[in-house]
Amino acid sequence: MLEFRTLNTKWQLTQIDAFFVAYQEQSGILMNLGVEMELKGSFKRQHLEDMIIQLIHRYPPLGRKIKKGLFGLSWQDACSVDNILCIDTDENAVTSWRNKPIDPFSEPPFQVLWVKGKNQLAIRAHHSVADGESFAILWFEAMDFLAKSISGETIPLPTPVPPLKLSDLMSPLELLRRKQIVPIMNYTRWLAKEAKLQRSTRLAIRECKPGDIEICVQVLDKKACDLIKKYSRTIGVFPAFLCAAAWAQAIHQWNTIRNQNSNSIVSLEMPVSLRRRHHHSYGNFISPLTIFVDAALPINEIARQFMKRFNLEYRNKSHFGVPLFTSLAKYLPWALFRRMAVTPTSTGFATSHFTWLEQKVDIFSNIKNFSNGALELVSYKSYVSVCLLMGAALTAVLWPNGTLHLSITYRKTALTETDVRQIADLLRSALVRQ
Repeated sequence: MLEFRTLNTKWQLTQIDAFFVAYQEQSGILMNLGVEMELKGSFKRQHLEDMIIQLIHRYPPLGRKIKKGLFGLSWQDACSVDNILCIDTDENAVTSWRNKPIDPFSEPPFQVLWVKGKNQLAIRAHHSVADGESFAILWFEAMDFLAKSISGETIPLPTPVPPLKLSDLMSPLELLRRKQIVPIMNYTRWLAKEAKLQRSTRLAIRECKPGDIEICVQVLDKKACDLIKKYSRTIGVFPAFLCAAAWAQAIHQWNTIRNQNSNSIVSLEMPVSLRRRHHHSYGNFISPLTIFVDAALPINEIARQFMKRFNLEYRNKSHFGVPLFTSLAKYLPWALFRRMAVTPTSTGFATSHFTWLEQKVDIFSNIKNFSNGALELVSYKSYVSVCLLMGAALTAVLWPNGTLHLSITYRKTALTETDVRQIADLLRSALVRQ
């Protein structure tokens, strides 16, 4: 049994990290982020162990359990490689493993599944240790380490990434000097008001309750993506906002088809990174902006609304509000924090999540090159957490080869496979018909 004895230090969870632990406990919703890969080539258990050891030395909290303290939570109790690596032979293991909740109090927040004989490899992390941005970095680095291990390259243990604090990313004094505190406070008050009013529509779902998640993936080729970019330039927006507009329109059209809601106001949670130059930090340093649009408008108008309102709130640093004004909550006793932080009926009140990622690294080429051709990534599916009230979330990833991967994560209690395929078709149609 290999254990990590890098240090006896404890790492304090931020209030945002702790929120995702509380949300899972209070709502029963899975707070996992993950990726499932189909690989070509062969590797051994030792290669996976090498990969895990490298990754945990770089990001120590990935290999530690949460411990409750008098003031807040910390990553403290070390785990072994055997706790992190799971090996199975059942072809259905990936799906069942995806839907098994991670309890960060009793198991490591980062885990790896290898379906032996099927060339399937899955990686997942609890949301308390990684947001979507940092999980992508963890995935890329994990596969780089694995490929290099397979090639026989000797890799020295990396230097641990120091923990990042919110105070490293935002200065209240600087915000005061720039006269941005008042706009930030106004946005935070407005957000709390909207959570109570629930003015935007809900995605028409079958049941609002916890359940297993599934993934629907559509891939747009380079030709289609070039047309999307061209149309985006024509209407004066970035492709990300056109994609957000298509998602909002697809939700509205789906609701109209189901005759469940005539409200055309759609709100999307759109993540904004706080990291700036600290790209390789683990944890949760994304704070979303919630943007409202009228999805009954033409798609070019919806896209312009998204960009105008997003840019306004971004300039005002509105996304600093929640992490700034809740920063001291991380010191609360756990039972009190859990009650105060989460109200399942209003937390995550937006219509849906929308995430846009433009990857600069070609993971497909990296794996092949670093392994000297011994390993190839054939395909992948990624998933995110889906809040109780939402039912589905969209992640759009633009790869260096020009393809756009549209991944809809949905709860099977909320939508059927047929439902989601129809929504995906509406999304695709809105994007490529221009």
